[in-house]
Amino acid sequence: MNQKLKTDSLFRSLLIKALVSIPWLLSLYMLYYFETTGVWEPETPYRALLSVMALATGLALSFLVHKLVKQ
Repeated sequence: MNQKLKTDSLFRSLLIKALVSIPWLLSLYMLYYFETTGVWEPETPYRALLSVMALATGLALSFLVHKLVKQ
């Protein structure tokens, strides 16, 4: 019985970590997609600032999801 509880707790922990990571991973994928499809060229004005803002937004959303899940 104790082993089942430990396995359930581990599964729940991994599921929460995966759920919390989704917004940040989506922001990373968005930047990758923009680069590979040529939407953002190196000459794009404020490209660095927009990249940092996209990553920061994804990270902030991940923290928000973590806060909501842990309540």
